[in-house]
Formats: sequence, structure tokens, C-alpha cells
Amino acid sequence: MTVITQKDVDRVVAVNPLLTAEGFEHGFKRTKPEYVPARISVKEMQGAVDWLEKADRIKSFNTTFSSYRLKHMAEKTAKGKYVSNGAFIAGAYFLGFKVKRIEDGPNAHINISSKWINKWINKWNNKI
Repeated sequence: MTVITQKDVDRVVAVNPLLTAEGFEHGFKRTKPEYVPARISVKEMQGAVDWLEKADRIKSFNTTFSSYRLKHMAEKTAKGKYVSNGAFIAGAYFLGFKVKRIEDGPNAHINISSKWINKWINKWNNKI
């Protein structure tokens, strides 16, 4: 299990300056001088990394599942319970997943296996 530190969060954000807790800065928010983007939490990124470390990767981007949808899956097993969209994307970058922003919005696609996700969903549903 990889332990995330504030330095890890800072390193990912330094390379991806548009990444905030909400995901990628988007829309009207970035044009407002009073807008202060929410910072990505170490605890939330840890929850994303814990889940993503188990995931199988594929060569191309999985366009079926956005980062926003995947972050909800990660929350089901995260110790802190909440994982922001930006923390999920940061976790994917940190672990070396391919990350592609979806148009000019806050979400991203990553190279995660749908087969693995579907197995995880079935396993999780059987726990309930």
C-alpha cells in the first residue's frame, strides 16, 4: 500500500496546475478574480490511490467511466469515505495512469479496465 503525503499532492498539482479538488478548473470559475480553487486533500487522494492500485489498466482510455463516476466507486472503500473528483484524478496521475481531460470540463477519462470495474461492481454488490 502506497502512503500519500502532502509532497505527493503538491508534486501532482505542480505538473497539473489546473487540477483542483473539483477536478480540472472549468467554466466561469477560472475567470472570476475572487475564485479560490479548493485544495486536494491528502486523505482523499489516499482513498483514490488505495482503490486505483488494485485496478487493471488498458492501453487506451476508458470512455465509459468518467473520473467523477469512478471516484464514487473509490469512496465505497475509502477509509475517509469522501474522495473528491480532483483527488481521484490526482491519484491516477500519481500512479502513472494515462489521464485525458474530457473537453473543457472538470472530469477525465483514464486507462482503467472496464472488465476490472465490472468485476469490482459485482463483488461490491454482493457485499451489500
